[in-house]
Amino acid sequence: MFKVGNCNREKIYRVPHLEKSKFTSLCINDTKFKYSSISILLFMREKTNDFTFSSKDREIINLMVSLGMPKNMSKMTVFLARVGEASSRDIENSIDMKQSEVSIATKRLRENDWVKSRSIRKPSKGRPTQMYKLRYSMRRILKDIEAAKHAEMEATKKQIAQLKRIAK
Repeated sequence: MFKVGNCNREKIYRVPHLEKSKFTSLCINDTKFKYSSISILLFMREKTNDFTFSSKDREIINLMVSLGMPKNMSKMTVFLARVGEASSRDIENSIDMKQSEVSIATKRLRENDWVKSRSIRKPSKGRPTQMYKLRYSMRRILKDIEAAKHAEMEATKKQIAQLKRIAK
């Protein structure tokens, strides 16, 4: 392996080959690597965060799911409540979600107005990094869930009462 600089997110491995050839450079996450054109490169993603949900966190997630919240949305809500602010990549790596799952969960959290985001511009070209943070505390979010469930129960009660009137 030929490596120039430090790279904390990914490791690069070179499979040995028989024939020497010209070396070219490859840039990943602003880190330059030299590699042979015949080499096979394997990128192995490492977790950048050593976050694990506690048993209490897992219980909260399971209860939120049982109340009808999508699992990824509840995982992301609990994660953001614990860490404060995180990028979508941090969320992906820390709680084992795919990028598309993070996007869908973020969209649903935005629809409920529970998350706020800010863009961090990079000095180089490319898209800015989105940082996500809960807009409200977990207590407030749980009150919103409770209010939605009460409204749902009231609507169901009205429908049952209407059915009883019609069925007479």
